[in-house]
Amino acid sequence: MTLPFFGDLDDAEAQAFGNLIWTTVALEGLVNRVCRVLLGTAWREGRDIGLNITDAQAVALARGDRAGELANEWLTRARPKTHLRNQVLHSTLAAHMNPEDPGKVAFFSLHNIRWDGKAKAEVETYTPFSVANMETIRSEIAEAISGFMAVEFALVS
Repeated sequence: MTLPFFGDLDDAEAQAFGNLIWTTVALEGLVNRVCRVLLGTAWREGRDIGLNITDAQAVALARGDRAGELANEWLTRARPKTHLRNQVLHSTLAAHMNPEDPGKVAFFSLHNIRWDGKAKAEVETYTPFSVANMETIRSEIAEAISGFMAVEFALVS
């Protein structure tokens, strides 16, 4: 696999990157699915996922049943992972130069700049592009996905 400016990825890097991307995409789809079930026609495509989560949690709690509690708990666990998902998916590839050997790349990262409305400032992150780091992030996001089936079953029962 070849990425612009990165060059060739070995098989382990390509597999880890693909697994990470697939897991982040799955999380967004599942969060949106729970929000759509809870919000019905009030759910809006293209709206900030955090706003949909906030509204869906209010509906979940207002239900006053176990399904609503499960949905609220799951969305609470999933919310911070959607930020991690965005950090990865809305990044650009960055090469970090070796200060001891100018012109040579020391390491690569996924570079992300996002606006933090609460802090009223830009937040810049660099996610190291390594097999181990990509697997760690994928595992964190996959952990948030776990429990989805119980929530879905409870909501549609």
